Amino acid sequence: MVSQIERGELPKLFRVFNLIKLLSAPPYYTVKQLAPRLGVSQKTVYNYLSLLEDIGLEPDVNKQSQYFLPLERRKNLADGLGVEEAKYLQEMLWQMPDADHRRNQLLLWLNKQYAVGPIVENLTRYTPSEHRATLTKAIEDGLRVRLINYRDARGRLSTRYVEPVAFQQDYTYVYVYDLDRADYRQFHLGRISYVELTAEGITGEHAQAIPDAFGWTGDRWYNVKLELTSRGQQLLLEEFPTLRPYVVKLGEGKFLADLMVRGFPGIGRWVLGLCAEVRVLAGGDGKAFRAYLNERWRKF
Repeated sequence: MVSQIERGELPKLFRVFNLIKLLSAPPYYTVKQLAPRLGVSQKTVYNYLSLLEDIGLEPDVNKQSQYFLPLERRKNLADGLGVEEAKYLQEMLWQMPDADHRRNQLLLWLNKQYAVGPIVENLTRYTPSEHRATLTKAIEDGLRVRLINYRDARGRLSTRYVEPVAFQQDYTYVYVYDLDRADYRQFHLGRISYVELTAEGITGEHAQAIPDAFGWTGDRWYNVKLELTSRGQQLLLEEFPTLRPYVVKLGEGKFLADLMVRGFPGIGRWVLGLCAEVRVLAGGDGKAFRAYLNERWRKF
């Protein structure tokens, strides 16, 4: 049976493909015009545009603030997909339910035609228990790994090249040193498609720091109070179930999350991804957190 989360991914997948179609040929549209055509908010459109940029399609914008994809048009449309387009399609297909036979057939066809890899054994996602087994071996043998097709909270896919340090929160997360970002990160095992063990040894000496629920470590604890909508509360507890004791109901459709964090970057990423569902309250380190969010928003 397909889970609720997997069913929820399918509409998003189709919206992303529809966005590519809208950006691929005139007439082009602004973000404000794209939102109702996709049935999402303007912020979600920006998230989708960011996703396209992450996988190399690089949407551009003209003088009328209309977005488009500067794709090179092939002389012969029968030439089929380009390699980069095939890779993008494969990443999207990995997010469909494992039991969908169409997904598996398309993945096999893409790998045969374009060698886009990785096609993992029987094409089913590895389970967290299998991730734990591979990561345990990496930690014990001191080897680096690649976390392939990691899906973040916004649904964006990436491959992370890391040195695993330790498991956290009852083996739900793995704490790693991210070699590309030169910083420590925490990754949810359930969001990883495949853990690739490399033959490269870990070069650094890593001590396990104590992270907060958002996977961030720092030199001190900060108190942050958030007012959440019903949807915000649901998303918070789905993503970070250990925070349930710190969330209480304020009234109809409103919740208070009284949280302790080790720094602002971890919780900041979550708040900025759900601006419409979250309000930072005064008290504690709320003022400093607001200043951090404002600075990040200006840079964005």
